[in-house]
Amino acid sequence: GRFLRPASFDLSVYWQKWCARLEATRERYVVTLHASPAGLPLLVQVFGEGMHALIANAGAPDDAGFLMLSLSFASEDEACRQLLGLGTAVTVIAPHSLRQCMAAAAVQISTLYA
Repeated sequence: GRFLRPASFDLSVYWQKWCARLEATRERYVVTLHASPAGLPLLVQVFGEGMHALIANAGAPDDAGFLMLSLSFASEDEACRQLLGLGTAVTVIAPHSLRQCMAAAAVQISTLYA
């Protein structure tokens, strides 16, 4: 038969709770990086408008204008793939295993195009 939604069901409330529960249970892979001044617009382009708030709350840049940022990814593989596309606009500070992943990928790319 046909599904009838209970009269007391509020889709908006249900959806907000469902999204909050998903966010709370989703694993996070947190990356610390330095972002160059020229790379900031690229971060916004790649990761979306939400980057503006992250950049605004990052604190003062260092003497070279670089900002220290923390970004969350679903996994190390995802972080490596997405951050490689930013080239020299960012430098991964931590975790060390991601730095190793980035370096290995850079060697593979260099070998491919050498």
